[in-house]
Amino acid sequence: MTYLGRGYAEAILFALVFAIVDFQAVAAYDYTVGVSHGWNLPPSTDFFNSWSNKTTFYPGDGLVFNYNSNLHNVRNVSYSEYLNCLTSNGTLYTNRSETIILPTPGDYYFYCSFPSHCDQGMKMKVTVIAVAPAPAPVAPAQVPVHPPPDSGATPPRLAPATPPAVASKPKAGLIAGVCGAVFGVALVGLFLFCFLKRIINQKPSDQGPHQFISGISGETNSRPYTFKELSSMTKNFNDTELLSSGAFGDVYKGTPPLGTSLLAVKRIKHENEHGQETFLAEVNSLKQIRHRNLLQLRGWCHAKEGMFLVYDFMSNGSLDKWLHPKPNPNQTTPVFEGLSWNTRFSILSGVASGLEYLHEGWVQCVLHRDIKSSNVMLDANFNAVLGDFGLARLVDHQKLQKTTMPAGTLGYMAPEMHYTGKATKETDVYAFGVLVLEVVCGRTPFMNTPDVEDPGEFLLLDRVWRAHEAGNISRMVDPGLLESDVEANDPERAKLMANVLQWGLLCCLSNPSERPSMRLVSHWFQSAKVGAMEPPPLPAIKPAPQTRYTFSNIPLSSESTSSSHSTSDTTRSSKS
Repeated sequence: MTYLGRGYAEAILFALVFAIVDFQAVAAYDYTVGVSHGWNLPPSTDFFNSWSNKTTFYPGDGLVFNYNSNLHNVRNVSYSEYLNCLTSNGTLYTNRSETIILPTPGDYYFYCSFPSHCDQGMKMKVTVIAVAPAPAPVAPAQVPVHPPPDSGATPPRLAPATPPAVASKPKAGLIAGVCGAVFGVALVGLFLFCFLKRIINQKPSDQGPHQFISGISGETNSRPYTFKELSSMTKNFNDTELLSSGAFGDVYKGTPPLGTSLLAVKRIKHENEHGQETFLAEVNSLKQIRHRNLLQLRGWCHAKEGMFLVYDFMSNGSLDKWLHPKPNPNQTTPVFEGLSWNTRFSILSGVASGLEYLHEGWVQCVLHRDIKSSNVMLDANFNAVLGDFGLARLVDHQKLQKTTMPAGTLGYMAPEMHYTGKATKETDVYAFGVLVLEVVCGRTPFMNTPDVEDPGEFLLLDRVWRAHEAGNISRMVDPGLLESDVEANDPERAKLMANVLQWGLLCCLSNPSERPSMRLVSHWFQSAKVGAMEPPPLPAIKPAPQTRYTFSNIPLSSESTSSSHSTSDTTRSSKS
């Protein structure tokens, strides 16, 4: 080692020794609240208090809150407000990642500003204690002054003198402790140096799963994948493994090692201008949402080769392939058989349940924005699973009018979308209504060939309205269904089919405020399983739109609120 190297080493060693000796007097720590869990909905109501009780806080220490802005905002409150989750005017923090310093000894109280989350345990008491005083110096032994013999005072009794060997033990212990600490710090530094050097020398694709972690918030049941893993599962993304292609990417079948369950790997198209936004939106939505009728995200990857999402594999593919199978001249027998009425009804019931959960059942309202038959997946038992949240966007229940990016598929888009470009719960309901008509009628929403009885109508919705106006809505039921399902001609079964078609028309009413909520629709499907339930009354003829959309009444600000949305469907009490 050169003289210069020895000089640096000695300087570093001296600094470490000084820092360790003086550590107790100057050190202050920042503690991440909830550690890896973060400031999110806890698994139990005492989760955060249990965490704080295990930690000793001193003045100057900091609390690091990592959370979803506007969803889990932090507020510093009084004891009574903390105890009863009362509304408070205390300091509010909204910066997603906040370090709050605890300046003096005492009790501090925090809770999530969303009242129902406070009730669920998102609150915490932190106790800061005073720094323990340093031991008082031991005064040197003094020779007692004996009082005069005639004073009558008793001489003080002295403690035995400390032997030299015993007196040197604290000093020896201090030296041993400092040396041990320096050795430990050196080992940690060497480990960090090797680890960082390895990270720097890694290829970008090996770092892929850990990129954008800052944009992926909250708890998760999924895991990151490397591009190498996904490439191996999909045979280097071979066309033989291609399951489907869409506007936002291609989906491949993934076969993990060790014979585990098959996966579906979605490769998001890079050339799409919303590619990164799509990636973050889908991960943030899917990884936190669990429902039997919603596609479960199993992992993600972001690497130089692209962005990828990993889902459960649905063995029966998408619904559109069963409703509208494409003929294959090389096959003599059809690959897709006709779906029975019971299967179709179960599919619609499942989609309604999943969509109701997105709108009403989670802590935030999730707008799907692109409901269609190709986004409804079927598992091995033909259970419906609603997927492709590439256009999903999380919004607060009170801010449903602030989504401005147009989205949707022609034929499924509500009429107001063509003028406002806004997605709402009502536009999702409209798309679901079109899906209902498509499933029962077995026809695409937009048809290129004219109908024999309605030669001027090319929209399935208009054809069903014409049949309803003529008092013969049952004629729109899929002919293949009537031929293959022996129970389809049963009077009660035929009535149920007509009722389902009427629900489809109700969901597609021109005025958004007149459409039913998904909660009402889902309730009807669940009730109809055990007994026929009449739908609400339907107008005898197709109503004209009640609002004329012109440039003068289209909201120009994202803060504007449309009066066409009923309060009952778009707002919820803060203590839901």
